[in-house]
Amino acid sequence: MWELSTLNILQARPPPAEELIKAFTAFFKARTRTKEPLTAVQATHALKTFRHLQETLAQQRSVGLRTEDMRIALEALARIPHDETDSHNQLARALYAELEKRMEDGVSTKESAPSQDLLAYVRVLCQTGDTLDARSVAEQCCTNKSDELGREVWAEVLRGFVRENDEEQLLQTVSTLTALRIPFDASVHEIMTTFYAGRDDIEKAKTWFSRPITETGSPTSNTNAEILKFCLRNDELEWGDTVFRSTLDSNPGKQTWDIILQWAAALGKSVDDLSRMMDVMIQRYPNDEEVRPDIDTINALVSHANSRNDPFAAERYVTLGQSRGLYPNGRTHILQMKYRVKVNDIEGAKEAYVALQSAEVRGDEDVSAINMFIRALCGTKRPDYDLIQSIVSDLLERKGVRLESDTVAALAHLQLAVQDYLELHNLLVKHVYHFTLPSRLALIALLTDHITNRDISTTRAWETYTVMHEVFSSDLSSTTRTAVMTSFFARSRSDMAAHVFNHMNSSVGDDARPTVSSYTAAFVGLSTTSDIQSLELIHNTLKLDPALPDPLPTRLLNALMMAHTGCSLPDQALQFWAQILRSREGPSYSSVVCALRACEVSGRTEEGRKIWRKLESLGVEISREVAAGYVAVLGSGGCLTEAKRTIEGLEEGCGVAVDAFILGTLYSALHSPLNRDDIEAWIRDTRPELWTELVEQVGFRYYKGGKKAFRVERGVDP
Repeated sequence: MWELSTLNILQARPPPAEELIKAFTAFFKARTRTKEPLTAVQATHALKTFRHLQETLAQQRSVGLRTEDMRIALEALARIPHDETDSHNQLARALYAELEKRMEDGVSTKESAPSQDLLAYVRVLCQTGDTLDARSVAEQCCTNKSDELGREVWAEVLRGFVRENDEEQLLQTVSTLTALRIPFDASVHEIMTTFYAGRDDIEKAKTWFSRPITETGSPTSNTNAEILKFCLRNDELEWGDTVFRSTLDSNPGKQTWDIILQWAAALGKSVDDLSRMMDVMIQRYPNDEEVRPDIDTINALVSHANSRNDPFAAERYVTLGQSRGLYPNGRTHILQMKYRVKVNDIEGAKEAYVALQSAEVRGDEDVSAINMFIRALCGTKRPDYDLIQSIVSDLLERKGVRLESDTVAALAHLQLAVQDYLELHNLLVKHVYHFTLPSRLALIALLTDHITNRDISTTRAWETYTVMHEVFSSDLSSTTRTAVMTSFFARSRSDMAAHVFNHMNSSVGDDARPTVSSYTAAFVGLSTTSDIQSLELIHNTLKLDPALPDPLPTRLLNALMMAHTGCSLPDQALQFWAQILRSREGPSYSSVVCALRACEVSGRTEEGRKIWRKLESLGVEISREVAAGYVAVLGSGGCLTEAKRTIEGLEEGCGVAVDAFILGTLYSALHSPLNRDDIEAWIRDTRPELWTELVEQVGFRYYKGGKKAFRVERGVDP
């Protein structure tokens, strides 16, 4: 499916329909098996594949996919990631429309689970921001149903409006349920009560909680738990106490007793008080072994302590359980790991992890805690790399288990620090394709920051870039690669920078290919090198790039001037100056500085004079950089008297104060030792304080052949 998207961008022949059908089916079956949500990128590729099959096989009613395979895909879409969901929404609509069409055409039968199609479709719409459309579907299909399916559909609609925080439509939907005589059951009661409790709307939360429930007549354990938290947040302890006392009087079951104990703990009851309440619980139901405190009761108390960031209380609850013969299970160790990590008790978390290895856990409930533990280990001052790798290896040996994106980022940061590039590559390859785009971009940013960090060696930077290019090639934007390219130019490795540019040029997608800014950065980087080969390569690429504007902008032409001048090709540089003069945009101050620099290097003193006279005739304000560039042209041409005269007239004629930068630029442009001695004597005689500044603060740079120059910074922003 990814290949289809790539070939479409390249306008190449797509894969055969049979292969696409096989890939589509296998992908969604795997997602159903692992229960993993589709990322935005995966959903986009799947959507493009489905639409391609519809267009390609337009004459076939089945678009090549079995009805059952489409239902599997629709079910898989109902697991929504924390990512962009437009493609999930569009694919669900396309799948459901095709399934409905088959029902109408008689391709599918009523016994083929159309009800589940409806529920999955509504679920996707509600989780992707289209709850209004989902309600319209429910109104068409569930108006006369008070059975389990109808209730599930309407509950999904209510949850959708809660998710969208749309109170008006939420209330309107409840009114619709009332009009349709659909029961106000515990599920609807929970949705409405927790919605207002989550908003801390005291009056409405109380009203909805007090509303009578049909059938079971009692709130769910989750509703009670949320009301407990709500009362604590809003200092509604008196009302909450009344609620829970009435609950206590109503012959509560085991789950409700657990909540009552949490409520007591929240009110500040001691561990001894809680132990006595457990005794009352047993005494009240002497013959009912089901209503007994168990390790789940202790775990609920520990979880409550965790929510209040009270690890001390959590430990005391575990001890309470042990004193009553309720020993920690897998869930307890998971909770211990979490609260110990929160308080940076790494050794304690390690003990809980070791205990967890011999405990039984439900499914993958420990995965989140282990991820948290791994991140904590990576964040220590001296990470135990072997221990971390062992924990990661043990976790990944489980079928279908992957690390969280934050954990991968922490491991990547550690592996970069220890220079384990092979493990870094393997880690990223195994995980990143299952991450959302924001998570992948966060990892790219981490690697980019490492590459551009001048405190690490060039070798390490290149190794890191190699991993990033191999793993994230399709996700790397031109902006990212331009930043990396620029960093290699700053390391005086134009060969590496050119490789990065070539990778950018070979990329698929407009946002990944070189832009004007990319070319500009490349030529600016080349201006500090003598790498004519890379200059020619990138310049030839520019000539063949149809995406660039015509004519080229002045800023890019300035960079071309800089690059050719820096690579000792000033005559070619001046051709770009001529091109700028002919353009509608015209030259900038940077253009003038670049042109004067080319005149200086090429020895075209007369060309420099023409530029200067043109500026004077147009009355253009002369900048310090332009003035320095012109006197450098004169100095390079050996016209010392004229250079001195120009400098002497700068302040009065151009309003430019003579400073160390201008004088240092002139001195550095001189080729002859005799000329340098002449200018040195002149500066010492006329402006001794500036000579002192040049010598003591700017300093000299020495070149092969004996030439010396001041370290004046003549860089230009194109």
